[in-house]
Amino acid sequence: MTYTAIYRQIMAAIIVSMTALASGLAYGWSSPVLPRLHKPGSIIPMTPDESSWIVVCMELGSFLIALPAGIIIDKFGRKNTLMICVVPFALSWTIVILTRSVTMLYLCKLTQGVCMGTVLCACPIYIAEISQPSIRGMLSTSLISMWYAGLILAYTVGSYTAYDTTAYVSLTTSIIYILPLYFLPESPYFYFMKARRREAVKSLSYYRDKNLTELTDEISSIEEYVNKEKSDRPSLLSLFTEPIPLRCLFIISVINIVTVFTGITATYAYSTKIFSTTSHSATPEQYSIIISVIFFLTNFLTTFLIDKVGRRVIVLVSCVGCFFSNSTAAIFFYVESKMDVTPFQWAPLIIISSYCIFVSVGLNPLANSFQGELFPANTRSIASGFNAFTIAITSSTCLKLFYINDTYIGMYFNYVMFAFFAGLGAILLYIYMPETKDKTFAQIQRELKQRYKIVEAQDDELMDPVTK
Repeated sequence: MTYTAIYRQIMAAIIVSMTALASGLAYGWSSPVLPRLHKPGSIIPMTPDESSWIVVCMELGSFLIALPAGIIIDKFGRKNTLMICVVPFALSWTIVILTRSVTMLYLCKLTQGVCMGTVLCACPIYIAEISQPSIRGMLSTSLISMWYAGLILAYTVGSYTAYDTTAYVSLTTSIIYILPLYFLPESPYFYFMKARRREAVKSLSYYRDKNLTELTDEISSIEEYVNKEKSDRPSLLSLFTEPIPLRCLFIISVINIVTVFTGITATYAYSTKIFSTTSHSATPEQYSIIISVIFFLTNFLTTFLIDKVGRRVIVLVSCVGCFFSNSTAAIFFYVESKMDVTPFQWAPLIIISSYCIFVSVGLNPLANSFQGELFPANTRSIASGFNAFTIAITSSTCLKLFYINDTYIGMYFNYVMFAFFAGLGAILLYIYMPETKDKTFAQIQRELKQRYKIVEAQDDELMDPVTK
């Protein structure tokens, strides 16, 4: 692998992940901005309940597009789908700038949710398909790094600039990626799936920095893999009826559900609320910025660990760490509801920061990596859509439960729930999660199929012990 090939793959991953930066900016917008809209004399008066639905609307948009997105990226291409997202992104921020109503904000966040759901489908697949196995894990985590960069931008700009200024910055960020993205080649796997061999070879040659002669073996391997998977016509039903896709779907669903229900989306959206009762040595907005920087730096560190340590170890450490962090947070917030904890108001920052480190080092970035690695080529896009669907449902549920639990039970109960899911995830993933480090797509599929071949052979022997 040449330095030019590495450079091209890294730059492509960064450019494509700029769509995730735009998504992270849109998602993090609510944390610094909505509390200001609750205050008397705000430019868009709203109640806390109305603002909670603004947060949920983005997840609803992601839910609506999730399954169609899997079909769209297979029909139009991964890159083209991401380019199309610039239109609704720009339109949504234009709505924020030009209107002053809660209803229009609902529409804005719904539209941004559609873009976010599409990005979550297309980005992991594109990055996985252009990357060589030795750096695929590292490049897959760049998506989440850019998401966190979007959060930092949202928390910083949203906290220290006017409402309209925040919207203008968000609008600019949402459209600047289209030019560099335009010049990137489409995924070679997509071209091979569409029987466009010439374009596929050209794309692969660009990302491998090799000529046709040097690529003969890899081209043959990819064509054999893609043609074999294409022979089985993909459908949503096949995810639930075929052993390999079903097992992969179970693993990815566990990772996604556990990641959300350890509290990551609630931390994104309600970080200002979480720190509203802490020490006044810093404002809740400043705490939110600190948390987003921790998210970013930890995920950046993960990019160098994921292809050295392996996915499985990192995810299990992440789950166990999230369990202890959330358990400690539950204890603190419960004690806070019963007695004065003024001398310990520094504790939430330490506790939540430790959670951010653990969830960012494994669960969150690895969800995207596995999404692009585990599924066969013929179900990868459909599975990606279903995964986005799962994330949208669980995130919407988690965000609404967070508000309800905090209002009617207490903040501590949210962290009891988060700790439970972290512990459950550690157990399930220890049992079922495979290792994919340094393996090609074909190798991963062979290893997954090996288990079922053994089972089938045993079943045949039990049914007809005489026949060999």
